[in-house]
Amino acid sequence: MGSKWIHTWLLSSIGAFLLGAIIIAGSISYIIQRDYRSTLGIWRSRLFASVLFRAWTLRVSLQESEDDSRLLADFEPTSDLLASPKDRDARARVTKQFHSYRKIFGYSAVYLLDREGHTVIADADTPLWSNVLRSPAFLQSFRAAKSSKRYVVNIIGTTGT
Repeated sequence: MGSKWIHTWLLSSIGAFLLGAIIIAGSISYIIQRDYRSTLGIWRSRLFASVLFRAWTLRVSLQESEDDSRLLADFEPTSDLLASPKDRDARARVTKQFHSYRKIFGYSAVYLLDREGHTVIADADTPLWSNVLRSPAFLQSFRAAKSSKRYVVNIIGTTGT
């Protein structure tokens, strides 16, 4: 009778141990899954907020660039220079204004183009920016601006060359 009791006690102990291990494993699995989903939700929220902030920053930057281009386009000597490309006084004033805008606002390049897309005035930190003016992306943006007769401020991707 003693060995039967030991055998029963041993089986019930093993059963209790297994049941406890299953409960602990299930609880840990639930906690890990809950924490994973919670963390995933937090990261999604942070990523969404970051995307919204960057989109807002880009929108504001493009609006500022559009405002700057409007000011430069509406600058009286700019109109004079486009009407008479040989006007030295207008050319000097526009060049000075473009250079000031480029330095103060941190633009890499400021160009004044005629109706055909030819450069009238250029103020750039490197001559490589003229390659951008010949790129298909720029030409498409220029044609859109020309046909709509509106200001266009657009981001044009460039390569390393």
